[in-house]
Amino acid sequence: MSDCLLLIDVQKGFVTERTEYVVPRLKELVRMGFDHIVATKFVNRPGSPFVRHMGWRGMMSSPDTDVLDFVEEVADGVEEKNGYSAVCQRINDYFHENGVDRVYIAGLDSDCCVLKNAADFFDLGYDVTVLMYYTASNGGEDSVKAARTVLSRMIGEDHVVDGRLDTD
Repeated sequence: MSDCLLLIDVQKGFVTERTEYVVPRLKELVRMGFDHIVATKFVNRPGSPFVRHMGWRGMMSSPDTDVLDFVEEVADGVEEKNGYSAVCQRINDYFHENGVDRVYIAGLDSDCCVLKNAADFFDLGYDVTVLMYYTASNGGEDSVKAARTVLSRMIGEDHVVDGRLDTD
């Protein structure tokens, strides 16, 4: 069996003064020897729930929707999504074809897409670990802390890692 680093929405439009600190951390993380790396790319659409219910029209076009270059360079694939979850047939097929049973999750935003994907892949039976040191939120540090609390209840305390991964 193998592992996969799932990089959630590491895109230009989500990198702000509240999240930019995590970019160098993610650059370090992608060099740590995961068997597979898959990235997601959120693209908002006219008429989406984000537009209809929240009035939010961000992340609809380039350059905001562009995945950061270093992610594009290392990812085995980039899956576009139009909601919080990356659970789709293509990713599930990719995981099955490559024997992925363990999913490490990092990226943006801790309290939204990272949390949702951790729960969804957990529900599908994958061994999921969220690497909190390698996540950030545009909601700020309180949102990251709230996500950590919820994640520890949803997927288990042992599956939420706070510190930097050992490179040895």
